[in-house]
Amino acid sequence: MLWIFFAILGPIMYAINNIFDKFILTKLIKNAYSYNILTMMFDLIPLSILLILVPISNAFPWNLFGFLGGILIVPALLFYDIGMKNEEASRVASLEYIYPIFVAILAFLFLRETLNILEYLGVFLLIIGAILISYKKVSVKKFAFSPVLILLLGYSFFMAIVSMIAKFTLLNFDFFSYYAWSLIGSFSDAVLMLLHKKTRTNFVSGINIISKKTLAYVFTTCSVFYIGDLSIIIAFSLASVSIVSALTSLQPFFTLIFISALSIFGIRPIKEELVGTNLRLKIIAIGLIFIGVYLISSLLI
Repeated sequence: MLWIFFAILGPIMYAINNIFDKFILTKLIKNAYSYNILTMMFDLIPLSILLILVPISNAFPWNLFGFLGGILIVPALLFYDIGMKNEEASRVASLEYIYPIFVAILAFLFLRETLNILEYLGVFLLIIGAILISYKKVSVKKFAFSPVLILLLGYSFFMAIVSMIAKFTLLNFDFFSYYAWSLIGSFSDAVLMLLHKKTRTNFVSGINIISKKTLAYVFTTCSVFYIGDLSIIIAFSLASVSIVSALTSLQPFFTLIFISALSIFGIRPIKEELVGTNLRLKIIAIGLIFIGVYLISSLLI
């Protein structure tokens, strides 16, 4: 059952990517806009590989939809980067998976798709999970919502639109062509961001002082992310898309497990609360989010 290996490898790679992103954004590159642009520029690597190894279709308008999907990923990841800079990695990793709520809304509005009872239950569990993961104890008697909840709602909204575009386009377009055009779109968006004078100034000044070691970290996290993407693609080709999509929501579990494992060995590359009420809330919320994604995973196809 080779598909299980790749379906699990994907979220493991994404979890490692979460930890690297958190470390880089809090320790090395503290400007989320600059980091967003830099990571999008690394998209030239998988794009070049695809152009060499796979025939890429130019069929219109599907190439345009792929390009648009890539453009919309950039603001989504900017919300993610800002959120990761300001909140614990496990919370951000969990909130990444509430986007099926928006997929359900958009599918109903534009595709007239309706949910069954289990899918409605899944949406409900996602909402409860998002609330719990955003709710944390800040003092002995006080709880508060994480301020990044709004940012990750923005991320989820854009990712839902991207999912809808992909779902529609892939009915008429092969996956690798769609992926190549989306990479072109994301790279183009990074270039467009540099047209803004302040953003360009901050990026250029930041790049000039970035060490080779920092660039190596960025290259590593991007490579890990691409390996995760490739693993999920292979899993999709071998097994049910619905089940594989659901298994990707194991990512927050792996993020929390890896951070906990590192702390056992005295390695704390990032700040993460691993004891008490907040940890219990995280575990419960991650579980609810996983079940919720599993119940409505058909919407992700």
